[in-house]
Amino acid sequence: MDVSTAFRQAMMEAERIATALNGKRSGNRWMARCPSHDDKTPSLSISDAAFSLDGSQIVTLSDDNTARVWDAATGGLLHVVAGHEDSLQHVVFSPDGARVVTASMDNTAGVWDAATGSLLYTLKGHREGPDLESIVARGVRHAAFSPDGTRIVTSGGDATARVWDAATGAPLHALEGHKSSVYYASFSSDGTRLVTASGDDTVRVWKLPPSGQALIAHARSILPPSRRALTAEERRQFFLAQ
Repeated sequence: MDVSTAFRQAMMEAERIATALNGKRSGNRWMARCPSHDDKTPSLSISDAAFSLDGSQIVTLSDDNTARVWDAATGGLLHVVAGHEDSLQHVVFSPDGARVVTASMDNTAGVWDAATGSLLYTLKGHREGPDLESIVARGVRHAAFSPDGTRIVTSGGDATARVWDAATGAPLHALEGHKSSVYYASFSSDGTRLVTASGDDTVRVWKLPPSGQALIAHARSILPPSRRALTAEERRQFFLAQ
């Protein structure tokens, strides 16, 4: 297949997808348009959007304090994620696409079942921040899953980033040291470090303690093949509960 034929086929496929999404052509771009989050208030803006890792779904959030999950192939609405008491700042899928995490100005993050839109648990721990005269000194500003999906990091107006167990919502670590709101936090590709960006004009890199699964894997790696089960004492040494 020559280059021109491949290009024509790629353009035909792009047009097919855009048509399926009720897209409208503007210049040389295709824009897929979703129905309004709130048809009664059409002036509300959609402020964030993300694909699931497999590209099958899209999640959006709006000024109506909701997130919505859409079928990426058809543009059809799948679920409405509602329950926050203030505006949403960020939304993202878990690596396996099974969950969605939302960050809100109500000082919480919500973890939701992407298949049903139901709330799994709420991450509570962020407080009002040090710059109390500023509106940015509150709220959860960003949230992200670790690459393996076992942890979640949130960052907020209280000048902290916080790490949570993604299975249970239990708090794991509070990263303190910034002097102003933390607007962004993200895991490294191997999940051993975090980077945070703050209104105090600094970026910090944090080394994280190993996760429980990492400790289990390490403990088993140093045992002889004939003894891969951990004794109670070995579990105690590696801070593992039976």
